[in-house]
Amino acid sequence: MSGAASAAGLFVEADPATHRATKRLALRPAPGQVGGRTLVRRAERLVLAADGAATTTELRLFAVDLFGNVADAPIGGFDVELTATGGVSIIAPDGNGDTSTETLSITDSTGITITVDDAGSGAGRLLVHAGATLVHVTETVTGTGADTDGDGVLDDGDGSGLAGDNTCTPDDVPFAACDDNCPLTGNADQADEDADGFGSCCDGTCQADPLRDGCDICVAGPTAPVADKTKLKGKLADAPKSEKLGLKMDFRLAVGASIDPTTESVTVSVIQNSVEAYGATLTGAFDQLGGKRSSFSYKDKDRTIAGLSKVRIKERSGGRWRASWKAAGTDLLDLDTSTVTISVTLGDDQLTKTTPCSGNTRSVGCKSD
Repeated sequence: MSGAASAAGLFVEADPATHRATKRLALRPAPGQVGGRTLVRRAERLVLAADGAATTTELRLFAVDLFGNVADAPIGGFDVELTATGGVSIIAPDGNGDTSTETLSITDSTGITITVDDAGSGAGRLLVHAGATLVHVTETVTGTGADTDGDGVLDDGDGSGLAGDNTCTPDDVPFAACDDNCPLTGNADQADEDADGFGSCCDGTCQADPLRDGCDICVAGPTAPVADKTKLKGKLADAPKSEKLGLKMDFRLAVGASIDPTTESVTVSVIQNSVEAYGATLTGAFDQLGGKRSSFSYKDKDRTIAGLSKVRIKERSGGRWRASWKAAGTDLLDLDTSTVTISVTLGDDQLTKTTPCSGNTRSVGCKSD
């Protein structure tokens, strides 16, 4: 029995044979798509295959009651707005030709089948609004090998497409076929003292008492450098006209790591079709700027190295950094609209991000979310 519909949520069908029951991971009964009954669980975090249109993911959108149980829709339907942001897009239903938003009405207990796909690289979110109220959020990450916190345990280690449906326990060593039980905080031992499906590092146990035995394993941040976002703009031209490059990368260093471009080498490489479309290396060429946060700058009005006129590396809030490059010159770029891989080396730290591109023969833009 369920109560009256008060909200809506996205679910995935579950296989009871492989589902690992914990206090956190509840299965709920729901009508099957072609009759009968099935079991579903709330879609909290999806892992999407990074293969364009080759693989899609299917979800069920249901009306739910105050306890999160699948409910009958009210007379006249339950109206919601589904929005996709970042690295995810809505494939179906498609009533408006826009892959980022869809207005829907849930008219019965069978709900609505939603098909989504990756939209390039990067994290994304599926948001469900009922009127002005946000009633559901599904986080997405692209790439079946995603390890958001860099602790060596994959977000979706069992490859089901749903992170957290088969969370690891310390008994699962070497953690090859289960999901990280604390995907945003490094916890290589996957300790889960209260067996609730959330690792001890992120369910309050160690947050309340960081000096507790075993809590020294918790790393509130990446254990390896992570490239979050990239944006590249290239203006192409025939000689003797100059071509222009603008590039930005947002990134995080591993916890405890530091960089010093005043003494270390900084290399950027843009690879497209297995060929370097642009590359530059600066060694000990930066000046350190003043301020509360670390900031480094390179300037050369003569553009003597790979056309570079300005490079800036700046620490931002929350442990995040941004690096940016500006360059110009003849025969500077060899770009088209194919996907690019941007690789940045800062001393011993290596950052890599693969990014889709679009444009034409004179202008190319590449952006990841």
